[in-house]
Amino acid sequence: MKFISKNTILIILSILISWANVHAAQGTDMKFDHPFNTASYNCSITQDKDGFLWVGTTGGLVRYDGQDVKVYTARPGSLSTNLVPSALEDRDGLLWIPSLGGGLNCFNRNTDTFIWYKNDLDNPNSINSNHFNWAPKTVAEDNDGLLWVGTQGGLNKYDKKTDIFTRYQHEPGNPNSLSDNNIWSVCIDREGFIWIGTQKGGLNKFDKKTNTFTRYRHDPDNPDTLSADWVYAITEDMDGYLWIGTKGGGLDQFDKNTRKFTHYRHDPDDPDTLANDEVYSVMEDKQGDLWIGHPYSISVGLEKFDKKTRKFIHYRHDPENPDSLSGDIIMSCFEDRAGILWVIENTGPVEKYDRQSRRFHLYRNDPKDNRSLSTNAIVTITEDSKNQIWMGSQNGFLKYNRTTDDFTVYKHDPDNPEGLSDNYAFSVFEDNSGTFWVGTNDGMLGIFDRETEAFVKRYKNEYAREVARNLMEDKNNPDILWFGTEAGGIFKFDKRAEMFRHYEHDPDDPDTLGINSAWMLFQDSDGVLWIGTSGGGLDRFDSNTETFKHHKNDPDNPESISGNVVNDCYTDSSGRFWISTDDGGLNKFDKHSGTFKHYTKDHGFPSNAVRGILEDKEGFLWLGSDSGLLKFDPEKETVVKIYTEKDGLQGNKFSYYTTSALKTRDGEMWFAGLRGVNSFYPEKIKDNPYIPPVVLTSFRQGDEEPDFGMAIERVREMNLTWQKNFFEFEFASLNYTLPEKNRHAYMLEGFDTKWNHIGIRRYGKYTNLPGGTYTLRLRGSNNDGVWNEKGVAIRITVPSPPWKRWWAYSLYVIMLAGIVFGYVRHRTKAQAEELERQRKELDQERLAAERLRRIDKMKDEFLANTSHELRTPLNGIIGIAESLADGAVGPVTSEQSRNLAMISSSGRRLTNLVNDILDFSKLKTHDLDIRSKPMDIRSITEIVMALSRPLIGQKSVTLENHIPDSLPLAHADEDRLQQ
Repeated sequence: MKFISKNTILIILSILISWANVHAAQGTDMKFDHPFNTASYNCSITQDKDGFLWVGTTGGLVRYDGQDVKVYTARPGSLSTNLVPSALEDRDGLLWIPSLGGGLNCFNRNTDTFIWYKNDLDNPNSINSNHFNWAPKTVAEDNDGLLWVGTQGGLNKYDKKTDIFTRYQHEPGNPNSLSDNNIWSVCIDREGFIWIGTQKGGLNKFDKKTNTFTRYRHDPDNPDTLSADWVYAITEDMDGYLWIGTKGGGLDQFDKNTRKFTHYRHDPDDPDTLANDEVYSVMEDKQGDLWIGHPYSISVGLEKFDKKTRKFIHYRHDPENPDSLSGDIIMSCFEDRAGILWVIENTGPVEKYDRQSRRFHLYRNDPKDNRSLSTNAIVTITEDSKNQIWMGSQNGFLKYNRTTDDFTVYKHDPDNPEGLSDNYAFSVFEDNSGTFWVGTNDGMLGIFDRETEAFVKRYKNEYAREVARNLMEDKNNPDILWFGTEAGGIFKFDKRAEMFRHYEHDPDDPDTLGINSAWMLFQDSDGVLWIGTSGGGLDRFDSNTETFKHHKNDPDNPESISGNVVNDCYTDSSGRFWISTDDGGLNKFDKHSGTFKHYTKDHGFPSNAVRGILEDKEGFLWLGSDSGLLKFDPEKETVVKIYTEKDGLQGNKFSYYTTSALKTRDGEMWFAGLRGVNSFYPEKIKDNPYIPPVVLTSFRQGDEEPDFGMAIERVREMNLTWQKNFFEFEFASLNYTLPEKNRHAYMLEGFDTKWNHIGIRRYGKYTNLPGGTYTLRLRGSNNDGVWNEKGVAIRITVPSPPWKRWWAYSLYVIMLAGIVFGYVRHRTKAQAEELERQRKELDQERLAAERLRRIDKMKDEFLANTSHELRTPLNGIIGIAESLADGAVGPVTSEQSRNLAMISSSGRRLTNLVNDILDFSKLKTHDLDIRSKPMDIRSITEIVMALSRPLIGQKSVTLENHIPDSLPLAHADEDRLQQ
């Protein structure tokens, strides 16, 4: 038998401890996003006052607005060279950009122009060199507005007012001069001293008052001196200490009061030390932690130095972890105004760490880690009496260890008779007695001993070979367990009798379960059992009669349940009864009236699929759905927040099962989906308070970008031409937490009557604008809906076309007045002529009328005279005829008598006609007399008919009088009536 020596054991233990230390020092608490890649070699990043981010690269200066990248490259009117390591914005908003070989560039966005400051051998007031080092901080601005510029040729002071560079260079033999002309870093401390890091001369402090330099050099015999003379980086922390990054000497802390340096170096035996002694950049965040970058030749990842513990935490690229860094060559870091940490990787990627964006703890399966979830599809989460979290899945059941933040997985082992009988362990549940139950897909309901990690008893469900779902204990009888199934109805298990009771749907009995697909069970505070079915609505179980009452969707009844696929039931702290459905949204159920109130898209729900329901301490409901995790306000009856995968959730689709959502005793919430599990404390989910700047990023008219003489983000007034009364624009809300969730709105005052809310879109368009003055207003929000209400206002003037201007309208008025005048004059003349013609016609008509009156009078006189002249002979004829008929000259024959009677009758008729003519003449002068007396109408009619019969002659016409004899007398003039 061979024995292992003590030394071998010590070596093994040393290796294990070393591995453990390395593992402990490796940072895992940060998850990085990868928003964009510059496709160039990067050096540094900064943020301007507008909110844009600027990255110095070998491919030019890159501007980022959260979604789009704009690159400024070398060309006339732009950068002098593409090799620009950094940018600094001064108090006037000017960007100062050092370059490698192209001097110092100044970008004035008010004029949208670049100015190049280059060395002029004939001008001692020019910059001392065109060559800067590839470093993040070689330009700084002091409190007086002076720029301090470090090049490979020394230090420069630039006065913008005088446009003069004052040079400070190394003077051999002068200890008060700059120690070395090759400068890598310039820093101005809170007292106003200028600190300069050089390549060979260590650290320098420049006093503007005395105009002298103080040198701090490495002394190998003095441990309190600078650790190396090549100084890459200098920064002052919030406590007033200087931190100096060196080449080969690690990181130094300098106490300006004691003038002593404290060194932090790499120790290969200590994983909590610096990863490499070449420190290229140092940045302090708002929490006081230091972030360390290294030169592009050093691939050791990102480092965070905790000043309290004096330990370094290392973050490295992991090809298996998409949340790790994209690469390990980290040049520098920057914290923006919202507290987001930006990490510059040398080969192009720009990394982002945002404490706001990762608000949910995420658990997922890692095939390489057997302490992770056994599967991403967790179906049950429960908490036992010892505050232990247990989970059920299709790949065993799990125990979560809060201390180590990992899982113990229990799976089926055919060689272990006391182990899990089937890997599909849907139900895990602890009853009031502390017994732990596990339901598996082989129809087994087992009791699991958590101490021995073995099953001590199993019960076989003889009615169904499928897994128990939503296992629960009866509140009224702790000896009873209830559970549902996917397609076999529901079951009641009597623990004492060890018997299963089956309840299933009977199509011939309406009092049975509505449908056999019933996996959701809920018992309310009154002990009533409710069953949610997949297609049959919600059932209520009456334990006394053992019958079921059904609540199904009725399209004709708006107060019925909104959907038939019921996912969860929940009673909140105010006693409101909530039901979630997968096909009808959320319902609030009034158990007394039996009516349902529906909450769907009109209440802010992104879809009708609502799943698990939990309530937080403030009374908000948290709802799983197929479109993210929803926060619902029951008082305002609206969704107040929607969290999605971009907020750190496992995905946007959450589990159907009510058992997949859990609120622990300490208020932590757990929600499971198909891609993992999230946990969080609702009170710690804070909205992002950052109010983002809003900027105009693009303005176009067709294919043209008008030149307004300044960068588009600075434009506040635009004058368009009347030919181009149209434009389209883009704008951005500069919040970088989750820029894809920023919201935008715009309005053109003077044209629009309300705001155009365009969601995540960032562009608008107007065409055919009438002439006038408008104000284009732009607003934006951050990812949590915090709006910049002020936004940006841009005055836009659109002139009217020539034919719509004031002078054109004046001309139109003059022309119209001329037309009106001409028309009036023409009409006046025409009317005068018409009046003259009418006057003449009137005179003619007057003469004609007078002539007619004379003729009419002559006619009347003629008629009167003629009538009188005719009466005399007529009376004579009538008298002679009547005398002859009476035999005055002798007897007459019957024929003679008839002829004489005819002569007499015709004479009288002629006399009547003469009288009618005279009466007609009197009508004109209204002199006609009426002699009215009682008359027999029938008799008068007979007389008229007798007078008319001779006129008929031989015609086949018969005159008949049908007036009755009984008709009463009528008052009339006999003569006029006969007329």
